[in-house]
Amino acid sequence: MKKIRIEHAKIYLSEKGDVTQAIVFDGPEIVHIGQAAMDAEVDEVLKPNGACVMPALADAHIHMWGMGLRPNSVSLRGFKSAASVYEALEKIESKDDWIFGHDWNQHEWEDADSLSLEKLDAIFPDQALMLRRIDGHAIWVNSVALERAKTSAENGLLLDEWMNPVYDAAPQTSLEDDQNAFLATAATLIGHGITSAHIAWVEANRVGMLEKLNAEKKLPLRIHTMLGAADEGNTERLSQPPHKDEDCWLNFNCVKYFADGALGSKGAQLLEAYDDSTFGEVVDTDERLTESLQANALRGWQPAVHAIGDRGAQRILDQYDRIPREVSTTIRPRLEHAQMLTDIDVDRMKNYIASIQPIHQYSDCEWADSVLKPFQVDRLFRWRELADRTIICGGSDYPIEDLNPWHGISVAISRAVKNREPFRQTGLTKNEAIGAYTSSAAYAAFWEDKLGRLLPGYLADFIVTDTDPFLDSADKIWDTKVLQVWQDGKRIYEAT
Repeated sequence: MKKIRIEHAKIYLSEKGDVTQAIVFDGPEIVHIGQAAMDAEVDEVLKPNGACVMPALADAHIHMWGMGLRPNSVSLRGFKSAASVYEALEKIESKDDWIFGHDWNQHEWEDADSLSLEKLDAIFPDQALMLRRIDGHAIWVNSVALERAKTSAENGLLLDEWMNPVYDAAPQTSLEDDQNAFLATAATLIGHGITSAHIAWVEANRVGMLEKLNAEKKLPLRIHTMLGAADEGNTERLSQPPHKDEDCWLNFNCVKYFADGALGSKGAQLLEAYDDSTFGEVVDTDERLTESLQANALRGWQPAVHAIGDRGAQRILDQYDRIPREVSTTIRPRLEHAQMLTDIDVDRMKNYIASIQPIHQYSDCEWADSVLKPFQVDRLFRWRELADRTIICGGSDYPIEDLNPWHGISVAISRAVKNREPFRQTGLTKNEAIGAYTSSAAYAAFWEDKLGRLLPGYLADFIVTDTDPFLDSADKIWDTKVLQVWQDGKRIYEAT
C-alpha cells in the first residue's frame, strides 16, 4: 500500500479546531500528524487546493429509501394550495393500478383545511392513490386505496400506524430498485462530504442487501443500522447478540422504536393539547416498550427512539431511566429528534444521546406557532441547553428534509428559520455544530476511536472544502462545496 502525505496550511484534526499542516496515512489508517508526518518517508505527497482539510462528516439520522424512488411518483413539494395539488394530480396520465405522490405539506397551503376524499375520488375513480406527507407520518388516499386496504378514513387522511394497511396493500418496490435508490442517495451524500450514515429504520428485507454489498466490499458508506423493532422479520436477529463492526463498515447493534408521530401532522404526542384540542398519536405503547425495548437493552442492543412531542419524549426518558445504569452507559440510548422537551426532561437528557436534525427547525418554526401555544413553542429545539449537558449528533432525516449537511450545520449555528427571523434561542457554537456531524456522530455509532477525527490510529476519512467552517459565517457555511472526499485512505470523490 502507498504511504501518502497530505500537506495543507489548515488541516483540522478534530471538532476542537486544532490544526496541523500534514498527515500521513498508510492504507486506511493515519499513522503520523504534524512534524512526524513531515519527517516521515512517504510514497506520494499531495497538496490539495481549498480552504481547509477536515474530518469527513456523518449523517446520524437518514432514511435511504422512500416513496420518491418509484418511477410513477409525483412530487408535491413546494405547492402553495390544495387547489394546485388537485390541478397537478389531474395532469397525471398514468394507467398504473396505483398512483403515488410524496412531500405534500398543508402548512404551506393557503387553503390548509382543503384535504378532500371526494376530490381525490373524482380525479381517480378507478385507480388507488397514495400521497405521503413530507414528514412520512401521514398519507392522503382515495377510496379505492382504502377499499384495497380494507380500512377507512373520513377524509382519506391516515396517521402513523393507521397507514400500515395501505402500505401493506400497495405493490412493493423490487430489491433492485431499493439497491439503486440506496446507491444513488449514497453518491449524493458523498458529494457533500459524508462517508458514514445512520439509517433510521431498516426492514429485514433490506438487511440482506446491505450485508451482500458489505461482503462484496461495495458499500459506499459506513452504515450504522437501526433495525425496525416493529418488523417481525427482524425478530430473530434481535434475539441474537448485537454486532459492532470493528472495521467501521456495517453495524447491527441498534434497534428503532417510535414513541409518537410528527408535529406537522399533529401526530407528535403532547403534554398539553394542540390548537384543535387533540394530543397527538401513540405509536409504540408503553406496554410494548416495556416488553421489547427493555429486553433488547438488557441483551446489549442500543435503543434509538423517535420522539418529537414533549409527552413522547417524556415517555421514552421514563423507559431509559428504568434501564440499569451499568447497562445504559454501555449501550448509549439515543433520543431521535429530541425536538420538544420540558425543562425537567432537558436535564434528564444528560445521560442519553440527543440525535438532532437542525434543518427541521429551519422549516418547522415557520408555522409551529400556528398549531402550538407560546409556552409549547418555547420547548422546541433546545440544542444549546442539550449541548451543555450531553452528546449531540447531527443528521438530516432525508427524504423528509434536505440532506445537505452544511445546511444543517449552518442552521445549528444561526438558528435560521425559512422566511422568518431566526428562532429566539441561542444556537450551537461552530465547534459544537461541526462536532455533531463528526466526532459525536461517531460516538453515537460506537466508532469514536476510529472516525470523526484525524489522529494516529484513526481511519483516513477526510474532506477538502472551499470554505473554512471553523471561521466562516453561517451563511457562507450554507454554501459550502466539497472539493475532495477520502475514505479509508482512498480518494472517492473529486469535484469537477
